[in-house]
Amino acid sequence: MQKKIIFIVGFPGTKKSFIRHFFDTQINFETYKWSNLFLNALNLDKKNLTLDNVEKLITKELENPFYLCEAVIAKKLIKNIKEFILIDGVKNISQVDYLSQSLKRRYLIVRTAHNEKKRLKSVSARGQFDDLEDNRRMSQLKKLGLGELLKQAKLAIDTTNVSVNIEENNKKAKILFTHKFCSDLLQLVDALIPNNKKSINHDSVLVNYKKEFSAKGFDVKTGYTD
Repeated sequence: MQKKIIFIVGFPGTKKSFIRHFFDTQINFETYKWSNLFLNALNLDKKNLTLDNVEKLITKELENPFYLCEAVIAKKLIKNIKEFILIDGVKNISQVDYLSQSLKRRYLIVRTAHNEKKRLKSVSARGQFDDLEDNRRMSQLKKLGLGELLKQAKLAIDTTNVSVNIEENNKKAKILFTHKFCSDLLQLVDALIPNNKKSINHDSVLVNYKKEFSAKGFDVKTGYTD
């Protein structure tokens, strides 16, 4: 079986990383967050990032579409061993092409589907440095080509009404799913592993997430919003 690389793409606040977490503990997956990869490759600390810093990176990438990819591949930050690699957060088709060719893997692009009003509510509550200037950030993403990348997706996972409440200090997590989210996620699993003989259903999606967050020391409660 030919090895594959899966790209989870979408706008900020649409739970791309949350989708990645489902596969973090799967034995045949390597999972990565794109921003962590290129910041590591460039020896940058996320705590010190500003939108002005990001603008400089974007300028470099517009001059050379492979700027970040070259740094990541040169540092060998992607192990490229397991059957599947999953990366969330790439921003354009040039990154997809470069990474898939460098790692010699076929690719699958999966986008998040969302409600824009709820996305805005999510980013305002999240409070990351770039959440405070979402309009400017969205303009930057448009420059990079994220809109065009989303059109290339073969599958979509609807994260609307999925609620993730993490209390880092108290080590508590409350995660509420929708049946639509579970169905879309299982469609991705089926696309990757068509002959998968494991019994997996909506409830087992919840169980897997509970295991993932419990392994990180969280007291986890799960359920459905619908």
